[in-house]
Amino acid sequence: MKFKPFAVLIILFAGTLKVRAQYKDLEGVVLGKVIAFSVGGSYISYKDKLLGTSSSITPLNYSMLLNNKVIVSMQLSIHKKLEAEYHGNDGNDDYTKTISGRFLSYLIGVKFAVTPEGLGRSTSVFVGAQGGASFGKRTIVDSRWGEDERGGGNLIGGNITLFQRLGSRFVVFAEPSYLFNIEPKAERLYLDDNGKKSVSFSYFNGQIGIMYLIGRSN
Repeated sequence: MKFKPFAVLIILFAGTLKVRAQYKDLEGVVLGKVIAFSVGGSYISYKDKLLGTSSSITPLNYSMLLNNKVIVSMQLSIHKKLEAEYHGNDGNDDYTKTISGRFLSYLIGVKFAVTPEGLGRSTSVFVGAQGGASFGKRTIVDSRWGEDERGGGNLIGGNITLFQRLGSRFVVFAEPSYLFNIEPKAERLYLDDNGKKSVSFSYFNGQIGIMYLIGRSN
């Protein structure tokens, strides 16, 4: 069931390979550049197997096309509530730690085309880098000591994006990425009592979505 969205995207690609790219028919509207808004959904797999998998939606992604081979963007994503449970033993008694949290992530990124002409062709591939932060509250409840809270962390990573034009303004895309969650030692969540086993919130993110280009028609 998790791979159905990707199957739909592949079908869209197959059915639109003959669409002619019309990016050059649009003139810039902001600082002389074409801009774009996109929405998407993501499948998330955390590096720490304790956290397992999750999902998120991206209701807002704003991009500016510096040219057909360079795209800068910023996006806001809403993550599904995270819940996990860890069972351990401190040498005397068994204990349970329950982790939960709700997150928003904000990322700024840049993408560079690796295929000739970039968005000037119907199908194109870009590679990029992105960085930002996650916001929200992470709660850990220890069956022995009670509840403790932590904030978010800084995010940095990279991505590969496959774009497929559906005409002059609509573009569908698939974007696998990996994001490292970097946090100060004081903000980490630990599963043991001696501070040696922390929870990693770094994750793989597989996103699919659709983008709408905004520009004046020539």
